[in-house]
Amino acid sequence: VNRVRRAGESAFTNEDPARTLLPPGSSVIVETAGGGGWGDPLERDPQMVRNDVIEEFITRDEARDAYGVVVTSDGSVNLAATTALRAEQRKGRSPRD
Repeated sequence: VNRVRRAGESAFTNEDPARTLLPPGSSVIVETAGGGGWGDPLERDPQMVRNDVIEEFITRDEARDAYGVVVTSDGSVNLAATTALRAEQRKGRSPRD
């Protein structure tokens, strides 16, 4: 999604800033998809995954499914459950994973 607000205007409009000549002082918002990440998601520091949940980058379900991290309803990491879940998820991988 690309949005543009020309200098002196109060609202953003949907436009392609790469194809629009804008006056100085204009603002542009460009939203892109997230990256694929780096390394094994099951090796990611559980506290970093927790931070992503707290910041609402991912949900608790996504933390569990993608990273094998169990974040409780109070926002803490259940380390015992995380260790067990990650071991279970590793068992289900193919040799190429």
